[in-house]
Amino acid sequence: MKIIQSIDFRTLPEKAPTPKSVTIGNFDGVHLGHQSLIRKALEHAQAHSCDSLAMTFSPRPESFFKKVEDEKLLFTREQKLRSFAELGVDFALIQNFDASFCEMRPEDFYDRFLVKNLGAEAVCVGHDFRFGKRRQGNTSWLQDRCEQDGKKIYQCDAVSYQDKPISSTRIRQTLQDKDITAVTAMLGRPYLMEGSILQGDQIGRKIGIPTLNLENHGQLVPGYGVYAGYVWLDRYSKLDAPSIHKLPEGLLPAIINCGIRPTFKDKGSSLRVEAHLLTGDHSGQSHYDLKAGFYFTHFIRDEMKFDSSSLLTEQIKKDIKKARKYLEIP
Repeated sequence: MKIIQSIDFRTLPEKAPTPKSVTIGNFDGVHLGHQSLIRKALEHAQAHSCDSLAMTFSPRPESFFKKVEDEKLLFTREQKLRSFAELGVDFALIQNFDASFCEMRPEDFYDRFLVKNLGAEAVCVGHDFRFGKRRQGNTSWLQDRCEQDGKKIYQCDAVSYQDKPISSTRIRQTLQDKDITAVTAMLGRPYLMEGSILQGDQIGRKIGIPTLNLENHGQLVPGYGVYAGYVWLDRYSKLDAPSIHKLPEGLLPAIINCGIRPTFKDKGSSLRVEAHLLTGDHSGQSHYDLKAGFYFTHFIRDEMKFDSSSLLTEQIKKDIKKARKYLEIP
């Protein structure tokens, strides 16, 4: 997949671009609704022997207008691009969303951007797609222009879960609500956090339950609590990075804690995402600085404060039993 690092819509290419089937969106998490859009673009590209292109924005338009900094999202930029590649997209455009772009008229967005810069011969958008200055452009306007120019437009209906439309906003809130079953259903896969393993204060090792501490690169952390899931470590895999849309081979079953560890508040209250591996003997190995991915598959319980480390240890052992049952580990 070829990555395009933004386009200046005010300039025109020297030669006409190759025809493309284009889909447009923020695509945070690439949930089932996003996947339907992308697959429609891929279907058109295959049927008409042209390239497919997924266009997304940096920052998100909503974040730009609200001046949100350090936003926590379902995906890092690298994960989004990897997701596009796994689905079979030929080109990914990461378009800068800035003051000049958001002031673009709908006519310029269509004529100069989609047609002359991208070579769009087909456009795949959601039913509520809006674009151009003050969101003046809509799917009805876009359909009229595409039909005038003999171009194809696909308007995809929202995909629903439990009779409500799936959206990235809904998934982010559901993840905070710890309904990991619903998150998995709407994403079409387990939620994945990635980073590197950092050295912690080794409290887990002292109580006989060593953990791997994950560095967070800006992803949204699930609601504070204990989860069952899997850990990907590059030492145990031939892949350079864990797969987004399917569980790769070589995963290690684990129990995962997200929170501030209130039982050890004297050690500091910074947010931690840490996993204890349920199989194999890894206690004598150093995993520091290894690339890692944590897959969340089951919610076990809320984060709790215990009066002593021994009571916490007793509870963690119960959590481990639940996790082993969920993950079908003898």
